[in-house]
Amino acid sequence: MRTSATGNNRRACEAGFTLVELMVVVFLMGLLSGIVALSLPPGMSGPEREAQRLAARLQLAMEEAVVTGDALGFGANSNAYGFFRLRRGQWRAIEDERKFARIAWEPGLSAVIETSGLVLEGDKEGELLPVVRFDPVGGMTPFAITLRQEGERVRIIGDASGAIRIEKGA
Repeated sequence: MRTSATGNNRRACEAGFTLVELMVVVFLMGLLSGIVALSLPPGMSGPEREAQRLAARLQLAMEEAVVTGDALGFGANSNAYGFFRLRRGQWRAIEDERKFARIAWEPGLSAVIETSGLVLEGDKEGELLPVVRFDPVGGMTPFAITLRQEGERVRIIGDASGAIRIEKGA
């Protein structure tokens, strides 16, 4: 005579989910995933993404100047932007540190840098020269960098006290 641990062998055969029940659960999970995906905010545009990346690197340069006691600089042209360190009275490109390596602008992006009454259109492909200085005491040259691409415009603004902010569509 067969006996089961639960005392009823018939219930063991009926336990579990049917195929229809599983299909309904999978359908509902897919529906909820679609609703969540549609409610997420859209991704950042090219100029906005580039502005976020550049603003973070500018903030890092300002902090690096304070921590190391070295003056750092930022410069750009129509192809790229880069950072510099002031050593023995001369600006030298920072090439050995990945965080300050030269970065090429995204294709189709144009940059205009305004600082101390000087406006650099970024149309020259020449050598990068530092136009924004980050001092070891925490200050910096006031600047505004306007990034444009396909009708979109984003500005990165830095003031003498070291505050950096991003303005969209400005």
